[in-house]
Amino acid sequence: MVFGREAAVVIKGRDGRTVLLHSRGLDVQQAGAAAAEAMGTLQAAGQNSDTWDILSQHQGAPLLCGRVEVMHSKFCVTYRVAGGLIFLLVTPPCANAFACVGMLGQVVRVVLPPGEAAKAAEATPERVQRRFAQVYLAVDALVGSGGVLEAGGALARASSTLEGLGEARAGDKGGKGDKAGAEAARPAPQGAGVGRITRRTLQGAIDALSRLSFPAGSAMDAAPPRPGFALPDGSVAPPPRQPQQVWAAADPFGDSDIFGAAKPKPVVPPGADPNDPFAASDPFAPLVKVAEAKEEKKPGDWQDFDGNKAKPADGFEDSAFGEGAAFAPPPPPMIPSEPVLRLSETWRGEAVGGRLARCGVAGRVEWASEGAKAKVHTVQFMVQPPEPANQHLAAALSAARRHPACTKPGRCGGLLVADGIAAKPHAGAPLLAYALPPVALAPPLQAHLGAYRQPLGEGRVLVTLGLHYAVSPRLGAASTGLQVDLHLPALLESPLRAAPPGAHFDAKASVLRWQLPAASLAAPADASGAAAEALVAVFVVAGAAAEEQALTAALARLAATLTLAGAEGGGSLSGASLAQGVVDLEATPALCGWRAELTVTL
Repeated sequence: MVFGREAAVVIKGRDGRTVLLHSRGLDVQQAGAAAAEAMGTLQAAGQNSDTWDILSQHQGAPLLCGRVEVMHSKFCVTYRVAGGLIFLLVTPPCANAFACVGMLGQVVRVVLPPGEAAKAAEATPERVQRRFAQVYLAVDALVGSGGVLEAGGALARASSTLEGLGEARAGDKGGKGDKAGAEAARPAPQGAGVGRITRRTLQGAIDALSRLSFPAGSAMDAAPPRPGFALPDGSVAPPPRQPQQVWAAADPFGDSDIFGAAKPKPVVPPGADPNDPFAASDPFAPLVKVAEAKEEKKPGDWQDFDGNKAKPADGFEDSAFGEGAAFAPPPPPMIPSEPVLRLSETWRGEAVGGRLARCGVAGRVEWASEGAKAKVHTVQFMVQPPEPANQHLAAALSAARRHPACTKPGRCGGLLVADGIAAKPHAGAPLLAYALPPVALAPPLQAHLGAYRQPLGEGRVLVTLGLHYAVSPRLGAASTGLQVDLHLPALLESPLRAAPPGAHFDAKASVLRWQLPAASLAAPADASGAAAEALVAVFVVAGAAAEEQALTAALARLAATLTLAGAEGGGSLSGASLAQGVVDLEATPALCGWRAELTVTL
């Protein structure tokens, strides 16, 4: 049978000492405390046991196998007695009892193999301590497999692990001493290495690679070159070029700067061809004086079509963009005066007959208002988990869904960018949405709805409706109040009496509403958050509506809705926070809110 992921196996002696403790998914200290409380419960039951109890002569073990709830029903401990040992399995209360019993049976088979099951009375803590390594590894394999692995497979896996550790330890010690050298030089028996699985280590891989290395000098000299690929004798690689040589090779004619100042042309002898590049270097040409360079006449100012001097245009003198003109800097980003995004979490649940049928938390990041979209083009935001991190919240944020048109991924993981321009056509659409499972947090609300009928005679029936509710003390003090709406069937008209006073009845919608302030929720009657008094409404039904079948069918449609809203800046239910900003991220706890809604039926 498949087992849960959160479990702890504890083996104790009859004297109460802990022989073995293995936990997976549970805190070790909490698992030890739960096992100690379970042992105390068993000892108390053993002292008060009667003559019909099994093994009542052994104090602290009134039954061979059982299940108790500890730590205010936070954990369930399934126990089994075998000889001088008590096997305990600590699990959440929602774990399957049959799976727990099956898991304990496999643990007992690990400690007491099938061949030694008849000697269960000889099972002592010392026996477990002698095989502690094997038992611990086998229990780890059992719990880690989730109930798929059996005791035999767990023992085989533990034995193979121990053998591998022994071989590794022997390999680390090496051949120390003459005895070790003699054993290493002793030839292995024939067929000993067939089918043997060796342990691969990093040093072994390095040794294998070192065997593949070889000197390449003599081998390369002896190898005949392939035709067409042989290098000439004495060929060496050319030395690296100097910077001047590199420049000369890149620009052999010195004309790379085609936009620079023109170089003076060499003086050409008279009568020579001006297009002849070697005319100036003719040794037989007559000597001539080098013509002095004359200053070229600059062109005059611009003139208009009438021959008059044109006036320079403003802003276009000496510069194409005016005197001292430069490119205009980009406009600074629009930074709103207040944050534009908010984080809200809503817990919704359904209770039937006083039991919570289903619930969950839905979180979303959205615009603070429709007008906030026009205040900013883009804004960065990130939903940050609390410290210490909630594993359910971290998983929910990893699987969160973002709006494909309004939200884009940021420059790093977890950072998102909200586009205000693209979000204008999508009114009310969330930028980011995530969902938390029911086990992520404790229910903030719980309620029980009941109805009582009493005949008054003369065809009249007195119907009394009562609603008991409980609010989390932590959330009740941080809320704005509780609103209770009692949805009545058509047969129940205006109430004869309602308590506590202050209820408002809407005849058109058939709703009886209470508005309870936060002060009445901050001081509950007990630590569980239960209210000091229930909400009661009394009705009188007469005529055909007072018949049994009609009244029963009408009360089946009775329902109540409880709404608990968090105060402004009260944070979120899961502890998540929102950081946002156009340039830099800033935490905005004032824009994190929560809301709880519970629907109750008979």
